[in-house]
Amino acid sequence: KWASLMGALFLAALIFVGVVFFSPLLATRTITVQGASLLDASTVKEQLSPLEGVPMTRITESDVSSLIGNENVLYGVTLEANPPHELVVKLHERVPVAVVEDAGVYVLVDNEGVQLGQAESVEEAGVPLVAGGLDIVGTPAFETVTGVLAALPTSILSQVSEAKADSASTITLEMADGTQVVWGTPQDSEIKAKVLVQLMESVGSEVSVTTYDVSSPLVPTVQ
Repeated sequence: KWASLMGALFLAALIFVGVVFFSPLLATRTITVQGASLLDASTVKEQLSPLEGVPMTRITESDVSSLIGNENVLYGVTLEANPPHELVVKLHERVPVAVVEDAGVYVLVDNEGVQLGQAESVEEAGVPLVAGGLDIVGTPAFETVTGVLAALPTSILSQVSEAKADSASTITLEMADGTQVVWGTPQDSEIKAKVLVQLMESVGSEVSVTTYDVSSPLVPTVQ
């Protein structure tokens, strides 16, 4: 009896493995791509077409990443199976924080200086320009500037047209409306960002301002 029971359990396990890993019951028929911004979702779907018909349980994140490529854009992917036939591929893309100009072309870069694509203008890129061209990428000055940009709330970041770092202690932000923000050193960037928001809200649009100085966040000034 014991041997018969073990045999039955083994047979059931074989059937389960066959259904889960080899049966067309869980074959991939629909691939949904989420999180595409820098990459084109329809192109990614085409790249993943070899996975159609493959049981979802046999598809790994490594398989998907290999088919997509673009290691410079993607941190990685995660997969979600929606039985019986939908495979959801979630892309984890790097996030552009700035552009640098190179021979008239604007190159999108993330906070590590990885090149993510190109744009014809700063406006098209939708992120601030960091002065210094490609030569500044990977330098301490670049890390300083992108660290400051990362501290800004979206409401302020969207107004920044250019960021400059002449040295570690002279960071300035040029705003889209022509005003300038004197940031100073990267220290206390989170506090400076909050002070800048309060300054802009308190001044409003009725007062003409040329410069916001938050280099000393406890005693900010406006000109």
